[in-house]
Amino acid sequence: AAADALARDATAYRTALWRKFSERLAERRRPFRVALITPDRDGIEETMAYAWAYGRCEACWIAPDDRGTLVDTDGRTFDPGDYDAVWVHQLRYHAQPTAGTTVDPAQVLMPALMDPTVRESLRTYVADGGGLLLTGVAGLYVVPLGVEGVLPDRIRENDYLTRDLSVGIIPAPGAERHPALAHVPAAGHLTNGGPRGQPVATECAWEKRRPTGTVLAQELDGQYGRLADVATVVEYELGAGKVLVLGGLGFLG
Repeated sequence: AAADALARDATAYRTALWRKFSERLAERRRPFRVALITPDRDGIEETMAYAWAYGRCEACWIAPDDRGTLVDTDGRTFDPGDYDAVWVHQLRYHAQPTAGTTVDPAQVLMPALMDPTVRESLRTYVADGGGLLLTGVAGLYVVPLGVEGVLPDRIRENDYLTRDLSVGIIPAPGAERHPALAHVPAAGHLTNGGPRGQPVATECAWEKRRPTGTVLAQELDGQYGRLADVATVVEYELGAGKVLVLGGLGFLG
């Protein structure tokens, strides 16, 4: 009897908690659908990204299946037209680039992205008014996508930063009011580093090279301030839609 009562209480508590979670999600979620594409669903960083998206919008997690086809968690094939925005989040190289050579996006990006059908469907999706967000080394995708001809020259997969390094982002002059930077102060915001540990971050930015897209944000250094040569947030227009690269060290994970 005691065990039955405990089971009933546990079920009631779980139902009550889920009701509270649902109420809170309804309050904070934005009314749009986002497809989060990651190389797999096994990494803690990928899980955290999905949890973040799930709490803010109607998020669908897309990853390659055992045949390399992009599918959702129910096995349905990815169709960008089903979503208001597509977010590609790749933190690690698919294949390590050869030391001393230029990074080849076709080799380091997940193969599913390089599939001609997927690539063309994403181009069409953006041109028709969709939004494409690229984070981590996925920022390299602007090159095979055909919206950028200048390869980023500061690229690193997810790894530890040097201890006591403090970096962040700062809006580029004139971009302070851009919607992508709505929560970033005009004076910038430090996001990484400090003496308490070694944060993990990826990087895909332009430093000695200048991108052809619109630079929205630059790197902020805790000691030197704005690093005006480092383009960390870059926007591209493609038809009626836009592609946004978030690739600086200031973006955790």
